[in-house]
Amino acid sequence: MMMLKKNLVVLILVSVLITSCQLVGSQKPSTDTLKTPETTAAYPSPVASLYPAPVYPTSQPYPDLSTYPTPQTLTVLYPDATDGDEVSWTNAVAMILNGEVTQVTQTHDLKVTLSLKDGRTLITTEESIDDVIEIIEACGEKCKDIRIATE
Repeated sequence: MMMLKKNLVVLILVSVLITSCQLVGSQKPSTDTLKTPETTAAYPSPVASLYPAPVYPTSQPYPDLSTYPTPQTLTVLYPDATDGDEVSWTNAVAMILNGEVTQVTQTHDLKVTLSLKDGRTLITTEESIDDVIEIIEACGEKCKDIRIATE
């Protein structure tokens, strides 16, 4: 019975506190304390922006794609690779840049699975985490439809 009374007292105190906070918060401030900002011809400043231009890290720019084989337009690169084969990272990048890849899946252990348009699934090992994502982003319009999955 004593515990019930304590709980009831606590409940009443919490209710009073919540009600008083709501009443204080709902009051309108007096108009004499409000100050209107001064407007000038330069407001808003044409130079200042609420959203600054993005700054990209200079220590890790997009990879230099010129070091990989030139993408082909009509032929399939590495036709001798069969479903499930492991290919080199350089060959995998060349396939991405050639537009042969529909989906990539990367894992934390740097394994990347490439799903190709011709139905093959190949495996490679990227040099560091998210390299495959950087390659796809650097590829641009040609690689915009590649689905990316990460683990």
